[in-house]
Amino acid sequence: MKICSIEGCSKPVLCRGLCNTHYIRWQRHGDPLYRKTQKLGTRKCKHYGCNRLNEIGEYCTKHYQRYMRLGSTDDSVLKNLKSVSPKKRIWLCSEVDPETGCWIWQKGKDKDGYGQFSFKNRNYRAHRVAYRLYVGPIPRGMQVLHKFDNPSCVNPNHLFLGDNDINMADMVQKDRQAKGEANGLSKLTEDQVREIKKRLLGTETTSDIARDYPVDRKVVSRINAGTNWKHIK
Repeated sequence: MKICSIEGCSKPVLCRGLCNTHYIRWQRHGDPLYRKTQKLGTRKCKHYGCNRLNEIGEYCTKHYQRYMRLGSTDDSVLKNLKSVSPKKRIWLCSEVDPETGCWIWQKGKDKDGYGQFSFKNRNYRAHRVAYRLYVGPIPRGMQVLHKFDNPSCVNPNHLFLGDNDINMADMVQKDRQAKGEANGLSKLTEDQVREIKKRLLGTETTSDIARDYPVDRKVVSRINAGTNWKHIK
């Protein structure tokens, strides 16, 4: 795998020897090392109601991207997409994050932050639709996972297939699993766990401690071993 030619950057090459981030900067500003703080405009974005500074021409980055794709920055443009193909809708309904290259879904999202793609009166998760349209079919039982842990991203280059085991392993690696009280199956509070850990420093047995809480001695033993509630110090 080729690495970006910019010194200190370890991201894979997208085009012209540059990664996605540095290629976008070169394409827009003529300088792959461009930073927003270098050339911030002094006037606000031309789009009505936008309070961002004009970073590219007369627009902020968000509305410049919309203008280049749709020919207009009007929000109503995004509401009239019935005649547009599903593949093009994925692109039109997302905004590119210039730093990460993520395509951030701009339409409806569910409670977990996943984009909602409506097609023939049915809702689908936008990232799964993007994978089908840009990459290929999703085998039965497989899930579409995010490389950069951003559920709103629909960039097909940031998506990969995996089964439930891979998803769980990825979740643990990225430290996204529900911990402690956030886990609906937990019978203890964080304060109770702290009390248990203090009592474990004494002479009490795990069985004696467990009698005072809604758990058995095995749970107390796992707390003592550091396999459960290890995030509580």
